[in-house]
This record gives sequence, C-alpha cells and structure tokens, in this order.
Amino acid sequence: MWRMSYSMPMFRYFDHLETVTSTNEHLKAFVADGVPRITMADEQTTGKGRYGHSWYSEKGKGLYVSFLAYPTWNAARAPFLTMIAALALIRALEAQGGSRLSPKIKSPNDILINQRKVAGILTELSTQSERIRWSIIGIGLNLYQKDFPEELASKATSLLMEGMTTTDPLSLCQDISRHLESGFRLLDEGQWKTVRQEFQTYLQESPLGCAIEELPEGQNGSV
Repeated sequence: MWRMSYSMPMFRYFDHLETVTSTNEHLKAFVADGVPRITMADEQTTGKGRYGHSWYSEKGKGLYVSFLAYPTWNAARAPFLTMIAALALIRALEAQGGSRLSPKIKSPNDILINQRKVAGILTELSTQSERIRWSIIGIGLNLYQKDFPEELASKATSLLMEGMTTTDPLSLCQDISRHLESGFRLLDEGQWKTVRQEFQTYLQESPLGCAIEELPEGQNGSV
C-alpha cells in the first residue's frame, strides 16, 4: 500500500461547474498554462470513454471529474497514469466505507463491483520528443443511479445500487485527488514496480498490463 503525502497540494486550481460537454474537454483549454488543475461537473452533455464511446453522465447522478497534470516522464510510461488513477479511486472508495464492496480493476481503465462497471477512466495526453507534455485523467463514477438504459442495464452499476451511500461527492473528489497526488509522487521517486504490483492486486483478470495507442509526436492519445 502506498503512503499518503500531505505536502503542498499538486493541483492548485479547482473548478466545480454545473454542466460541461466533458470535463476532459474543458481542461484542454488550460493546458498551455502549465498549472495542474481539477474540473468537476454535475453533468456532462457529451461525456466520453475510450475509442470514442460515450459515457452515460446523468445530471446529479455521478461524479465527473478530470485532472490536468504535467508529468515529465518518458511517453512509454503513460499507462501508469491510468494505473495511479484507478488506485486513487479505489483507495478513496475504501476510505469512505467501500472496502466491503471489493472493487476490482478490469484492465486497463474500468472499475467493477460484482462484475459490473461502476467507474471508467479516460486518460488523454500530448507527447513531444518521446516525453509527455501534458496529461488529462478523466474519471466517471456512478453514484446515485437506480437503473440504467436498457443497453447498459446488464453491464453497469452504481454505488447506490451496491448499497453504498455517498452523501458528499466533493469530499470523495478530494480523497481521489489526495491519493492521485501520492501516486504521482511515488512515480516521480521511481517507484514504478510498487505501483504496478499494487495495480495487479486489484485486477479482476490475469495481469495483462496497460496498452496505449501509438500516435504521432505531439498528438493526443488515450489510455
């Protein structure tokens, strides 16, 4: 288990918005600032997942949050962004009483409870000269849904449906942020093996590692 760090917060700016197209897209307007930032929204009108899939983002029913960061890693390390995000989310859930739900990771970017998806992670980034220039990690977590559209009903769940009551999404967001910062600091210290091993302990399936799409230099990618 990684340690928590309580030094100066990494993310200096926090936006809590009522409605956005997507929290990831909102943060892209700030990448040139060079300052880590968080955007949380009550609703996403065009929430998205991997490979252009949409994310069901019903107003007031989920936690929709993205984190803009500037890790100075080799681009080959990019899959670790999704690893530390998944671990941060699980740690935050456990801290708020969700350990009994035994959340699992379906590699590389889904969080499952009882074989159903409760959260997804979308990591986007830009690279140059084989280094990461910026990264945006988006998290969508189902909180209060009692049911889902027919096409999702057999695949999705929410914390409410699993018997966990979350009364303060902002507090949960803060917990995720703290754990994510700790993950970044571990990796900046070179603790790649520690993070990978912990990620693998939560895998639902046999560890397969994370794959990242190969893109031209300077373009956006997703994990």
